[in-house]
Amino acid sequence: MTRDQRGDTLIEVLAAVTVLGIGVTGLMAALGTMATTTQSNRSQTREHDVMVSATEYVKAAPLTAAAGGLGTPATVCAAGSPTSITTLTLPTGFSATYGPGTVAVSGVACPTLVSIPVRVTGDGYDQTVYVVRRP
Repeated sequence: MTRDQRGDTLIEVLAAVTVLGIGVTGLMAALGTMATTTQSNRSQTREHDVMVSATEYVKAAPLTAAAGGLGTPATVCAAGSPTSITTLTLPTGFSATYGPGTVAVSGVACPTLVSIPVRVTGDGYDQTVYVVRRP
């Protein structure tokens, strides 16, 4: 029998299987990381979209006591706890609140320039943005 007809030795086959196993394991780990990162990016994008909607709501709503308003500047500044934004359609598990307002610039009365915190929570994210409003 010549060397060409004998085939591969057991050691060569085991070495090849080991190298392939390491490569496949690395590939599977990379796929798992990709799936986790994709889910995280999706959640972050939803949170950002909700934050933009909530911020636009607070920017556009009138500072009046009328229906659909945030309340007068004095009541927005005096509110003791945040107010839920119920007019927005939020994804499951998300919440959006605003208030209470505070003085936006030191030395300026709160009803003149109001800083209103807008907070969005959901999917492991908790973000607050401040909207400064003039009445």
